[in-house]
Amino acid sequence: MKVVSNHIEPLFEENYLAALDREKRLYSDEELLQLPSIAEQHPHYREWKLRKESADRLKKYLSALDRPLKILELGSGNGWLSHFLATIPGSELTGVDINLAEFIQAQRVFHQRPNLNFVHGDIQSPAIASQTFDCILFAASLQYFSSPRDIISYSLQKLNKNGELHILDTNFYKKEEIGPAKKRTAGYFNSLGVPELTGFYFHHSLDELDPFAYTILYQPSFFNRHILQYKNPFPWIRIKRKAGA
Repeated sequence: MKVVSNHIEPLFEENYLAALDREKRLYSDEELLQLPSIAEQHPHYREWKLRKESADRLKKYLSALDRPLKILELGSGNGWLSHFLATIPGSELTGVDINLAEFIQAQRVFHQRPNLNFVHGDIQSPAIASQTFDCILFAASLQYFSSPRDIISYSLQKLNKNGELHILDTNFYKKEEIGPAKKRTAGYFNSLGVPELTGFYFHHSLDELDPFAYTILYQPSFFNRHILQYKNPFPWIRIKRKAGA
């Protein structure tokens, strides 16, 4: 299985960076170094406040395992989460992403942390193909994989004994919601002037995770989702490698 075909990477990156720029999601080196904390006047302050909450929950959980952890983040982007988790004692972090511009920024900004490494490519890149990990993360990245079953199945093979896969900051839809969601996404990318990005963005349902016997470690409450109307009321999902697999 090839997770990302090399010939589509330039097309994806060009449109992805254009979308980030128009959404004001490209950050200076100084801002990146502080993420997930950001100035209150920033247009995405409220979103980053929520992402900080999910990152804090994940960091607390992983720290409580109280053992050295080799962690891989798939779709690490500018590297903020990998950097945030690299403060866990005994941890070794690798972030991998096909976006060259964000990979270069991540290396530039975070190069002084010895237990943090970034790879430009995908999970089958030579730099990590022979490695295994204690934890693999998908943070706001699963929507860029067309088949959750394929990428999760492959990722589980990269886990050590007792390894875990975690999905966070990711939207999952009911089956009947996927059609309307696709139309909204297409309209949104059209409004940004990057209609090509629609072909790289996928809408998944929790039903697609059924083969993996997942556990929801955090589920936003009805009050948070419908009364407070949080912008990103995402579940936190854990999938463990099966014994003997």
